[in-house]
Amino acid sequence: MVRSQCFEPCDAPHRGLVTGRAILERRTIHVHDLAAEVDREYPDAKSVQQITGQRTTLATPLLREGEAIGVILIRRREVRPFTTNRSPCSNIRRPGGHRH
Repeated sequence: MVRSQCFEPCDAPHRGLVTGRAILERRTIHVHDLAAEVDREYPDAKSVQQITGQRTTLATPLLREGEAIGVILIRRREVRPFTTNRSPCSNIRRPGGHRH
C-alpha cells in the first residue's frame, strides 16, 4: 500500500527529520534504528517515530537538475537495515537510464 503522510508542518526541510536531511544533503539517508538515534540526530522525528513505530528508515531525494523536488521514504517497524543489493531505492533510475 502506498500512502503519503505528513505528521509535522511540511514547510522548509530541516536536518531534524530523515526526509529533510535527505533533501538538504541531496543524498540517500539510511538510519538503521531511528529509535536509537531520534534524540541525538533526528529530534524532530521523535513524535513520528513514536506514532508509527518506525525503526529502520531509508530516505532518497528526488532531484531535478540538481534541485530536490521531493523525497521517497521507506521504513520498517523492525530493526533490519536495507542491504545494498536489496535496498528499495537501489534500482531507481536517473534520466538517461543511469542508476542512482
